[in-house]
Amino acid sequence: MTAFAFWLRPIVVAALLMMPSTVAQAQSARADIPQAIATLPFELFYNSIYLQAQVNGSRPLWFVLDSGASGCIVDLIHARALGLKTKDTVQGRGAGAGTVDVLRLEDAYAGLPGVDAPIPVMMAIDLSGNLAQIGRPLDGILGYEFFQRFVVQVDYETQVLRLFDPKTYRTASHPIPFTLKKNRPHILAAIKVAGREPQTLEVLVDSGSADGVDVDLISQSTAPKRVVVGGVGLGREYQVIAGPVERFQVADIVLEGAHGVSGGVQLIGGEVLKRFTVTFDYSRSKMYLEANSHYHDPFTFDASGLDLRFVPQLRAFAVHSVLKDSAADGAGLREGDVILALDGTPSSAFTLPQAVALFQRDGALYRLTVKRSDAVLTVPLQLKKLM
Repeated sequence: MTAFAFWLRPIVVAALLMMPSTVAQAQSARADIPQAIATLPFELFYNSIYLQAQVNGSRPLWFVLDSGASGCIVDLIHARALGLKTKDTVQGRGAGAGTVDVLRLEDAYAGLPGVDAPIPVMMAIDLSGNLAQIGRPLDGILGYEFFQRFVVQVDYETQVLRLFDPKTYRTASHPIPFTLKKNRPHILAAIKVAGREPQTLEVLVDSGSADGVDVDLISQSTAPKRVVVGGVGLGREYQVIAGPVERFQVADIVLEGAHGVSGGVQLIGGEVLKRFTVTFDYSRSKMYLEANSHYHDPFTFDASGLDLRFVPQLRAFAVHSVLKDSAADGAGLREGDVILALDGTPSSAFTLPQAVALFQRDGALYRLTVKRSDAVLTVPLQLKKLM
């Protein structure tokens, strides 16, 4: 699902291959490296890019860099604490079903270290749900107004963001053209699923989504599929269909054996993008993908059937839902269970992304300490992928 048109949700892909010409182009591009206006560190969390910024001189706040967001956003609690002026309240849409309240702001600006140009912050939205869903607070989102001001380069391998002046930026890399729709970049990709002829589809390039490949064509596949919870983020949850993608191609970059979901926004997200240095040039409607050392890393998929939420009061993980016929279902885990420890190690020792990653190890056996109502149980869980 997309991040905020606006949001993020962890999911899946399987094996990434790159044609030799793309590697050669990437190597030749290093010979002429442009001078950056600013170089900023970021933290990669659930495939999403967290960096610090200030709003109207505030203390440093954590923002997600989100090409899938049609504007820049600050959390409602910070907007109120800073006394930011509002124009009005409108209804907006996020990754989930339904609408959310959006406060349109006046004279609000984000400032980044070493960057002279302030970035207009157009909206305030309640982002408090991020803590339970992702396991980390979110103070704001850097979307369209940020991307259109600079050439933005995301180096996922070194976790560094570089900003360039669009007027002077030059590169020898091969460009991938995109079309801005509602201030968000869309590219054309060739998609093949089992039992269907390949199709050329338009997909959003969404750095704010933790997903791999999400396309509606998955629902038509003859390969095994399953129904999972979608819409994590803004709005209400709803059901989507998860399944494999035989082949996904953009220019000469090819993904084979990918996974994704159908029923939401068609996109490629951080699970794919993190295998590249990704450069967005909104002034020319072009992006560039330079493979890093991780582009051949294996892709994984949940093998537990658990949908977890972070419980800050307990520093533990609550079972939000259990997929039918999954490993968790067979182990007797239930919605509302709280996982207090994993193989004797308190849940507080893990982040939510770490816990999710542990439950992607097909065949692994864990001993879970689970709180159910007033009882504390020991539940053995042996992981098994359904697809």
